[in-house]
Amino acid sequence: MSIQVDLREWNAETLRLTLFTSAAVEVAGLSWWESVVGEPPEAHNLRPREGRLEESGRILDGRCNLTLQCEPQRIDWLLTPVIVADHELTEFPSFATLPEALGLFRRLLVPWLVHALPSKRLAFGCVLTHPAENRAAGYRWIANLLPAITLDPEGSSDFNYTINRPRPTRTDINGLVINRLSRWSVAKLRSIHLQLPQGPKALLAPELFACRLEGDINTALEFSGDFSTKDSGPIVDELIELGTEIARAGDLP
Repeated sequence: MSIQVDLREWNAETLRLTLFTSAAVEVAGLSWWESVVGEPPEAHNLRPREGRLEESGRILDGRCNLTLQCEPQRIDWLLTPVIVADHELTEFPSFATLPEALGLFRRLLVPWLVHALPSKRLAFGCVLTHPAENRAAGYRWIANLLPAITLDPEGSSDFNYTINRPRPTRTDINGLVINRLSRWSVAKLRSIHLQLPQGPKALLAPELFACRLEGDINTALEFSGDFSTKDSGPIVDELIELGTEIARAGDLP
């Protein structure tokens, strides 16, 4: 039997908004990042001949990095943690709990959709972690969210479960199906530090474990129509809600 997880138990490592546009993106002169944040990005990389643009900068009191990536007929917005070099990790990288991260995502990016381009496909992606004492504890916790799977926490390893649970859209767009792709695992992380004054010496930090959920909630490739900028907001809202449902209730039909 599955359980209902408090969304605050998940930490956000990555949130992603992706648009596969109906026409090529004109990257020269774009000011989307600045219009979303209200100030210029810290980094700007424009390659107009290739039709590529990448802009990024820190937000959320410096805890989060917002990145805009544009290439011909694809736009990605990414929210990721700021990782300090040479800093020992005491937990898996994240920039906020899931509710706080989703609030930021909705506040910044959903309003931007009305200024974007018509799209052939839309996607919401996430990488979420929940700290675990060890691998077995992680398996026991994640098993509650996977009712179709039987896990042996003490006698198994290298568990990786991927499934897609498509659903028809709740919007009024006829024939649209939403893919609900989720990947479940327990990850291990260990920092290595080099001590140099008396010669190179590797220092290993303690092992960290976390339950990991990678979600990709997207409009199915088989849909033949285009999504107008008016359609995009309600669809992305639905994608976010479906991703949130997976994080809360697990792998359900």
